[in-house]
Amino acid sequence: MAETVAEAAERCRKLDGVPDTAKILQSDDLNGDGRPDWIADYSKLVCKKASNPACGPNGCLMQLYYWSGDDWEKVFEDFVKGYKFSTSGPSRLMHVTTYGLPCNRPANETCNYTYRLDKEALTPVR
Repeated sequence: MAETVAEAAERCRKLDGVPDTAKILQSDDLNGDGRPDWIADYSKLVCKKASNPACGPNGCLMQLYYWSGDDWEKVFEDFVKGYKFSTSGPSRLMHVTTYGLPCNRPANETCNYTYRLDKEALTPVR
């Protein structure tokens, strides 16, 4: 996780930018197991004097990490245009918007996906 953040900062520097990575990582208990997990939202990388190297026309890199007890396990990684979390009964959900190609639409359109944040992994809902 820290390695990916450092790589994004280095890509910013290679574009003659000045990186600020302070807001990329956010801790939250995503899967309800009582342990902290991590959201890595690279849309929050500030690359002063250059464009954000973790974002492009397909969205920005987003990753979710669950704590496995011994190490962080990456359970989600994609380029997204937006996301939000909600609850439905006992389940926590993540709603993701991507560019259109993954759902066979033109690239300038969007696709919407919902995942249930289970204890061990994310399960697609629709």
